[in-house]
Amino acid sequence: MLNVFLCAGAEAHGPPDAVPGTYGDAMRWYKRAAETGHAKAQFYLGLMYERGINVEQDAAKAASWFEKAAKQGHTQAQFKLALLYHHGVGVQKNPAEAARWYRAAGEAGLARAQYNLGLLLDDGEGVAQDRAEAATLYRKAAKAGVPEAQHNLGVLYANGEGVPRDDIEAYMWLELAAANGIEQARGFRDELAKRMGAEAIAEARRRARAFAPEGE
Repeated sequence: MLNVFLCAGAEAHGPPDAVPGTYGDAMRWYKRAAETGHAKAQFYLGLMYERGINVEQDAAKAASWFEKAAKQGHTQAQFKLALLYHHGVGVQKNPAEAARWYRAAGEAGLARAQYNLGLLLDDGEGVAQDRAEAATLYRKAAKAGVPEAQHNLGVLYANGEGVPRDDIEAYMWLELAAANGIEQARGFRDELAKRMGAEAIAEARRRARAFAPEGE
């Protein structure tokens, strides 16, 4: 199966306990708090190094701070660390470590981590290939509204890989992915429609219209 998407979100949602007046204040505040073991401060300090905000950009330092926060169970830090291992940025590329941290973040409910772990399982990268588990993870992320997961889940249903073949389910997820901007889903959906009857297509569209994403 061709997987061409990688979710790389997980933005900061504001400082841990205070609002520093400037980036310089933020850097000093986060550094002091991070050095005392404050997981949120470690995460935000990692973000500043990752993005080069008021400090020289340094992916290795970002990875180091993300890891400290990740080990304390900070979900966004786990996801960021997994991305760095996945791409080999600031750390040596290590899909197995990426899978480990995606799994931790995914078990905490982060849909983007569930999807990215699904990619690794789908392709057997860093982990044993397991399309059934990949489908389970895609489904969780798809239900949360991740368009790439909706696309890949639709493809698995269309091909009967990891799940029983189900054209209605396949069409529904591809329809949702297409509506959410995944152009490949549009083409795959239209090809799938050629082997489906009008009633099956109508049912798939009904399910797509009734779909409401679940919150992360």
